[in-house]
Amino acid sequence: MLIEKVAKELVEVSSGLLGGRTVNIMDVNGTIVASTEKERVGSFHQGAKEAIETGRQVIIRKDQLGQYPGAREGYNMPLRVNGSVIGAVGIFGTQQELQYLAPLLELYAAKYYQLEAMTIPHLAEQGLRGKHVSRNGFTESAGAAVAEPARPDGYSACGCESAARVAADPS
Repeated sequence: MLIEKVAKELVEVSSGLLGGRTVNIMDVNGTIVASTEKERVGSFHQGAKEAIETGRQVIIRKDQLGQYPGAREGYNMPLRVNGSVIGAVGIFGTQQELQYLAPLLELYAAKYYQLEAMTIPHLAEQGLRGKHVSRNGFTESAGAAVAEPARPDGYSACGCESAARVAADPS
């Protein structure tokens, strides 16, 4: 399965980019499949399971830990590839510390998996690329498996001109 194949590398790389913060990747069942805290691999994470089931980020505060078995304080976000939730990505820290880092990690993890799906041929055969999906404000082009939030001004979330904007520009 795609999530386990690249999860270990993703947690190490993303943790390094985020100043050594704890990062976890969970499968669709909420089981931690990779973590910078190796002892947590294989354990259940209720916050991740909720993020997967609802399709929305789950912020867990210190005073809520009793409600989320296996969790620590931080953010858990659904991990999407081609419009499908394939797991969750989580990062440890307070809401104030992570309010800007968590969305970046969510986007980075999704792009990371999408690129992996493009470069591993047998994953493409399993339907992880080549789909045309337009939902939840994301559009994906067939064969590219790259999702960008749709914006009315023709720019992507990173501020780059979209292909449609470039094609419409006569200059």
